[in-house]
Amino acid sequence: MDLNTFITLLGVAGGLGGFTFGLYTYYRAQRLRSAEFAANEVSRWLDTRETRQVISMLEWLERDVALETAEGSGQFENLMVHNDELGLALAPHHEKSFSAKETAIRGVFDRFLFGLQRIEHFIASGVVRQGDIEPFLRYYIDLIGRRPSVRMPESSQRALWLYIDFYQMTDVQKLFARFGYRIKP
Repeated sequence: MDLNTFITLLGVAGGLGGFTFGLYTYYRAQRLRSAEFAANEVSRWLDTRETRQVISMLEWLERDVALETAEGSGQFENLMVHNDELGLALAPHHEKSFSAKETAIRGVFDRFLFGLQRIEHFIASGVVRQGDIEPFLRYYIDLIGRRPSVRMPESSQRALWLYIDFYQMTDVQKLFARFGYRIKP
């Protein structure tokens, strides 16, 4: 092999090595951006008033919760929410009429569940990986999905699952399935 051929081969090998390193660096940067995006989105969802209200209602048997009893009014009233009231508030709309308090509870659960649907969309579309969000969501997924629940009475858990199923929040069900839970009544 002559010197020119050797130098050409060395240049090609160096070029391929540089290209491979560039691809690897790009991939790592994209993974980092994806993980950062996932962390920001989940943190933003966890920081919403509605998410904090729902988590309080799920974790405590009774809790004083500031609820907007006249939707869209921007005025909040501190109301004692007992866990057994969740079943009444989350009943399908054709079964009963709802008090202002129950309507407010339904509203915050809707926004909480829409946030979970959004997270499922991010995973399904490949924007984030399940592993990127798992550390942030695992406790809440387990709280709602595990039977028996760590903190939720069975009647409240059943009512929430029925609500999710009745209103065809299939993306919420898909998200829970990713974590090994089948949340169907």
